[in-house]
Amino acid sequence: MADPLSAEAIPGDERLDDSLPQSLDQCIRAYGLRHFKIKINGDLDVDLERLRSVAATIGKHAPDDYAFSLDGNEQFKSVDAFREHWVHIAGETKLAPFFEHLLFVEQPFHRDIALEDSVGDGFGDWPDRPPIIIDESDATIKSLPMALALGYAGTSHKNCKGIFKGAANACLLNTRREAGHTSVMSG
Repeated sequence: MADPLSAEAIPGDERLDDSLPQSLDQCIRAYGLRHFKIKINGDLDVDLERLRSVAATIGKHAPDDYAFSLDGNEQFKSVDAFREHWVHIAGETKLAPFFEHLLFVEQPFHRDIALEDSVGDGFGDWPDRPPIIIDESDATIKSLPMALALGYAGTSHKNCKGIFKGAANACLLNTRREAGHTSVMSG
């Protein structure tokens, strides 16, 4: 979360001379980036400042059809804690246009509570929540079905979690999508 957003933010003694982009704005221009994964750390003031800066950089340099996910990095111990955080960051007037490009929120809850019934209860009290997926909590073939039953929108796919499990999860999510449910598989 400390990567430089602009070339100007790189101290002179840390500038690389290898002809490759080093900052976010340089990477957007060099590679035509349109999709971004933005991490938050759970500290509201730090997250707001970082999101404002990232939003300004992406808004200035990325194409209009950019999209992003927000990675909660398991920073929250309850739905209420994340919901309060979410209300502040998503309710920030300056960030409203940016949040129109949000795809989903990844694993905001610590894995110790992410698949507990209390999360499902919290989701039930929060019908207008953003799509939220599991990542670190997707440990077994039963994790995604449990998560969906609680109200999550999906999961991430990583080969290290198992290729066949990933294929099974993709099939499950596709079936749900065909039935009209919001279903997300990042990867």
